[in-house]
Amino acid sequence: MCRNCPLENESARPVYNIQEAETVGQVARAVPRIYAALEDRQADHQSIVVEVVGKIVEQYVSILIESGSTHSYITPRVVEICAFKKVKHRKSWLVQLATGTKRKVNEVVEKCPLVMDGLVTCVDLNVLPLGSYDVLIGMDWLEAHRVKLDYYNKTFECMNEEGNLVVVKGIPKVISVR
Repeated sequence: MCRNCPLENESARPVYNIQEAETVGQVARAVPRIYAALEDRQADHQSIVVEVVGKIVEQYVSILIESGSTHSYITPRVVEICAFKKVKHRKSWLVQLATGTKRKVNEVVEKCPLVMDGLVTCVDLNVLPLGSYDVLIGMDWLEAHRVKLDYYNKTFECMNEEGNLVVVKGIPKVISVR
């Protein structure tokens, strides 16, 4: 199901401080962050995110696709419901939320099977409370799958595990003009 996962590529490894960085991209991502407001379904009011209904092990989940997030996350509630094995990071780290607060991240669910609008994929998901959402997909997965986001239509194109281009449809949002 997750064979040939781009996340197995060593160059996609997470960097937790500037001293560990080997490339300019790793330096830019040395301070993990989440730009989207996660509480009270605020994605409804943010034009630069895509919300998708997905499934993890027959459990329906709310997924936020957010290019402002350096990493991908799963809420502890879903980890518990699905009885996933969590792995401790060799070194815990802080992620800065849109509110400016920082939260400690010290566990990950590796190669979590995820289905989004028919796209079957795997993703390493850091464990973090996400407010109104179950999963947040960030730049680690988006870059590895060569995602092109269409915020207006709430869709994205990406490469599936077999290397084929697929389109994933998110939840359409009503756009009002004042």
